[in-house]
Amino acid sequence: PITFQEPGQKIASAFILKGSDYGFAVHSYDKSADLIIDPWVTYYGGSSNEVRPSLALDGFGNIVVGGGTKSLDFPAYQAIQSSYAGGC
Repeated sequence: PITFQEPGQKIASAFILKGSDYGFAVHSYDKSADLIIDPWVTYYGGSSNEVRPSLALDGFGNIVVGGGTKSLDFPAYQAIQSSYAGGC
């Protein structure tokens, strides 16, 4: 997650998983100031298999997802092959 107290003051943090519960581990921070945790956690995929997924940010801060899918219902915004044509 992205964790900070003031703009530009990042705080080291990490996701933790205990059983089926998610949480955050946060390193030392000023407990008298607001702590902001932006988890950006979501499930992104379809009802079948996605292969070799990769993520990157473009120059505008948009998330770019790369890889392949066998899902007919994969939520694609823009894709090289925008409809399922067999295979992957």
